[in-house]
Amino acid sequence: MKFVILGVFVFACVTAEDRQHVRQTKSCLTSSDCAAGQCCLSSAVFRGRRETGGACVDRVTSGNKCYVNNEQYLPTHDNTMYYNSCPCQDGSHCVGSGFREVPQGEVGVCSAPALTKKAVDAPCSTVRDCGAEECCISLMQPVGRRRAAFGAGGVCKKLGGVGDSCLVRITQVTDMNLACPCADGLKCNGTGLMVMPLGETGNCV
Repeated sequence: MKFVILGVFVFACVTAEDRQHVRQTKSCLTSSDCAAGQCCLSSAVFRGRRETGGACVDRVTSGNKCYVNNEQYLPTHDNTMYYNSCPCQDGSHCVGSGFREVPQGEVGVCSAPALTKKAVDAPCSTVRDCGAEECCISLMQPVGRRRAAFGAGGVCKKLGGVGDSCLVRITQVTDMNLACPCADGLKCNGTGLMVMPLGETGNCV
């Protein structure tokens, strides 16, 4: 009798684990096939817009890497299959870092709306064209192993506030930056996510 009970218990545990595995890897064609808090992510490597099947994956949580381009599909989320990663969870917003990956687009970090801010975007040639607590970000960003081509001008951006995206290796304002450093009193806390060739991304804390 004890062996029968033990066998039923083990079978129940295995069945529960199998159900969880199926839930995490459920196949889909659009996000309407997935549970709340998930999206339908294409199972194919991003190579254009080929129609393929996908799997249900949890949406990106606050503080983790995201792609700004995904947000344009949120109004039609239920009818969408995503090709690079899921969008941020409800209540979070993908705050762009200004760094791009090809072909996915601008990289960002999921943050709560209270931590986002509107960019200044005034044109600049050097930091002297910008106001206090701002830096001049080059419009020409490096891609892959190519270096940035300075001299094409830039835009003024506010120095990083609490929760804003940053680059760990950029700690001070120069004549023209690839990204603004964090404001005085804050530091760039690395996330472990790397964007080549710019290095580790982080958040100002």
